[in-house]
Amino acid sequence: MAFIYLKACNFTFIYINKIQEMGFANLIMIAFFAFRNANRATQKEKNPILWALLTVVSFFVAALIGMFVVVFGFCGDIINYNKFATITDIKARDAYMQGVSEQLVQDFNANPLHPFTILFFGIGGYLFIRYMLDRIPDKKKPEVHWMDKVGESEQQ
Repeated sequence: MAFIYLKACNFTFIYINKIQEMGFANLIMIAFFAFRNANRATQKEKNPILWALLTVVSFFVAALIGMFVVVFGFCGDIINYNKFATITDIKARDAYMQGVSEQLVQDFNANPLHPFTILFFGIGGYLFIRYMLDRIPDKKKPEVHWMDKVGESEQQ
């Protein structure tokens, strides 16, 4: 199972290269999400840099989870788990997984729904951090009794 994880991480690097080919739109989007959560953290009087980093990390972790869902859920016809389990030679496993990763890249190029699913998982990571920030109470402003407000308005 750990070997499958390592090969999936190899596919992750291939996918990251695919993101680089798409341009920096995803990086700009992630920076915008981090900026929004940092502003929200300053309103709550929390460390904005910490919350911006948490946003970026959660985006990538959620996107990685989305990648695993897509690969193991939607691309099950490409990866034959029974054949992979029967291969005992390590070089043969490497060659098999290299072929599988190339097929996955072709499948991702053919079906644009897969990258969008991974992207939406990443957006879910941002929304999770935003939800956590929204649950933190705002700093309470000092309460002013209504009688004190009456006196202030008469002085002006």
